[in-house]
Parts: sequence; C-alpha cells; structure tokens
Amino acid sequence: MLDDTSKSDLAFAGVRQLTEAFRDGSAPPADAVEAAFARIEARNGEINAFASLDKDRAFEAAARSAERWKAGRPLSAADGVPATVKDVMMV
Repeated sequence: MLDDTSKSDLAFAGVRQLTEAFRDGSAPPADAVEAAFARIEARNGEINAFASLDKDRAFEAAARSAERWKAGRPLSAADGVPATVKDVMMV
C-alpha cells in the first residue's frame, strides 16, 4: 500500500511496490503512467531519451489494466507497470 507521500514518487517505485498498490487499490496504473510522463517531461529536454511518446495508448492500457486488477485477473505480475523500449537497434 502506498501512503500519500509516496504517491508523488510513483515514477521511482519498483515493480513490486507498484503492483501491490494496484492490487490493494491505493494507486491505479494510470497514476503510475502519469508519474512516468511527468518525469519524462521534466528530464527529456535535457537528456533526449525519448524519440516518441504515445500518451493516449498508455492511458488506455492503464485503464484496461486497472479493470483487470479490480477483477483480480491481472495479465501478469507486472500488469500496468509503465515500461519503455529504447530505439537504439540498427534496422
């Protein structure tokens, strides 16, 4: 369970902490996505780590994940945890 202070730090929470919060309802996946995007927006201009972001799909996926957690049927132990893929592969 997350307390009010740690909710502002969801961008730094680990998978176990996030999924426990999803399971007990103290923070939905959309809060984790929002925290991740806030962190990206705060730092990406400086480090240029992201070429593209799809906020709409991220929040849609978070909403679907929240429903699965509420139903007690997450897709996996990490369902709803924000993740990124770095585009450094030569194609």
